Amino acid sequence: MKPYPGVTVNDIQTVLNLRDAWKYCIENIDGTVDLKYICKINELVSRNESLQWGR
Repeated sequence: MKPYPGVTVNDIQTVLNLRDAWKYCIENIDGTVDLKYICKINELVSRNESLQWGR
């Protein structure tokens, strides 16, 4: 029996990616919002979900 019926591995990956992106944002709250910063957030959110994350 699955501990959380209806929750897929893909759902779990999405939640973990969002957690990591929020953690990065909080840790870099005083940083400059530039292309490098946005690409890092994109990398964290889309990791293992898209073909080219962080670009």
